Amino acid sequence: MLRAKRSPTVPCASSAAGGRSWQRVAAATVLLIGPILWLIPALLVPAQAHTDAPQPVEARSFPAGVPAEPAPAAAVEIRSSSGTPPLLEITVSTTTAKLHRVTVVTQDTSFSTDFRDGAAVFEAEVKLAPFREPGIHDMQVIAHTSEGFVIRNYRVGFSDFVWGRDNFRFANASRTPKAIDAYSESILPWAEDRFRELSTVERNVLINAAYSVLRNRIGRCYAFAGGKARYHRYPEFLPDFYDSVYDIPATRRDVLEEMNNLQNDMMFDYIVASGHDFTGEQKRSELATHVHRVMEEVGEGRLGVFGYLAPERHHALAAYGFIQDMTGERVLLLAANNWGDEHDVNIHSEAAENIAIDLAPDHKGPRVRWLDTDHSVYEYAELLLAVDVQRDYEHDPAHLQAVLRGYAERIAADGANLLVVERADEARLKDKEGNTSGRAGWRVKRELEGVEYTEAGETHIFAIRTDAELELVVVPVEPENDDPSNGEDEVPAVSYAFYLTGAFTRAERTGGDSLSEADVEGASDITIGSAGGSVAPADFTGYETVVEFESAEDERRFVIAPNRFVPVSLAAEHNAEQQAFLTAVQGRTTTTSR
Repeated sequence: MLRAKRSPTVPCASSAAGGRSWQRVAAATVLLIGPILWLIPALLVPAQAHTDAPQPVEARSFPAGVPAEPAPAAAVEIRSSSGTPPLLEITVSTTTAKLHRVTVVTQDTSFSTDFRDGAAVFEAEVKLAPFREPGIHDMQVIAHTSEGFVIRNYRVGFSDFVWGRDNFRFANASRTPKAIDAYSESILPWAEDRFRELSTVERNVLINAAYSVLRNRIGRCYAFAGGKARYHRYPEFLPDFYDSVYDIPATRRDVLEEMNNLQNDMMFDYIVASGHDFTGEQKRSELATHVHRVMEEVGEGRLGVFGYLAPERHHALAAYGFIQDMTGERVLLLAANNWGDEHDVNIHSEAAENIAIDLAPDHKGPRVRWLDTDHSVYEYAELLLAVDVQRDYEHDPAHLQAVLRGYAERIAADGANLLVVERADEARLKDKEGNTSGRAGWRVKRELEGVEYTEAGETHIFAIRTDAELELVVVPVEPENDDPSNGEDEVPAVSYAFYLTGAFTRAERTGGDSLSEADVEGASDITIGSAGGSVAPADFTGYETVVEFESAEDERRFVIAPNRFVPVSLAAEHNAEQQAFLTAVQGRTTTTSR
């Protein structure tokens, strides 16, 4: 059964030599909801289906198909918001030529719809699902106009991915118990499990490195994208009694912990071990290589996970399909996002995303674009990186030392004391004159000179480049009581504070003796935060504290100054704790205060 709809005729202004003329413009939409298909004239060359893995775009030979006569520009755009098999949304539009017919050809079927009867049509939308089996297929779209016709050649590939079966029912952006929490609760246990126990300085450097890589945004995008991909490829990893990913509830803490570890494994493997550079511009050939790797994963029946790095954001998605425009060297990745709960409608999902990549040599501007995103900061990406999802991970300890050393050198070169406060509704620094930087209630203030503030949900990041004594005010997040047997008052409100400070103008031994620049440059065995008086690129001192609150209406205050992190108690019962912590700070130890 076919259903066609024509929109009411509307006036449209067009330029003409010597003046302006008015033309009637109509749009048509055709939805294929049944098996009835029109036959196509023998003039057209049918496309061939392929089951081989895709080759790089540059190596492809385009399917045959040349228009019989020169035709005006006719734009053809294809998108899809479904799972698989993909429901293709094909839009054909022209500027001056009238659309007569739109034809879609595959190896097994053809479909054609005619617009020559009735009002003039300059734009048409056709929705159909021409392919049933996962794999790689060729397709042609032919736009017949009043001035000729245009042929566009496509290659469509997809794996078996169904919304409501292969995606998580809970979301990256939602607050589920122990799922989206302070990032330190994920990365620090992972690092000590995979490598060794870390000193407080090392923990501080690793925390700052993690937030730097994530571009100061907290999430579990790699946990969700990689988790889907690993369960899809290795269904034996599914927990007992669950037949699909969608069946897993958000309360399965063992699954959430496994997802968090997978995110850290993936990021460490492809960022640190693989040595990807996030600072330079991605060349067209490099982009094509990564896009090809994603397409190859999809072509072999798997999900292709990729990192999407916008100027201010770092995200990850899992591709389950692609549409390759063979005529214009463009690729559209059909990808599963991880925002929003309960996505279980396969024919149209709000979490289905279209990522457009233009690999044409003469393309100007950004090559990677997230179509129809509601968040402008994600619209264009500087880098797109294919990320391998392994069955198991084993990391080289030397890589951890390298990343700690490298980020410590960056921090030293930047010359800022770094403060990270997690799980806080409010965190702000205030000087003696009352100037403030940070979140205070509903407002974000940036009044302090020498202080940069970044807010990432319930995490607050300060880069401090001033010798002034500042006061840190922390207001905790309302605690979540996921155990009905506990009373509300028994669930503590907890925040975490990490403060990495140092004398950044010179390197010093633990004992205080100055080192020359030659000594530092010659120290090839530099380690970070190890015992025995060894040196770092700067004499870092790290402080770490867990702050517990009697209620969510409570707040705690600390004094922040170079080489000092002193809690200021507002209650007499905390005096002993305060004195012990103050003694530790004055003694220049790096013992964690808990």
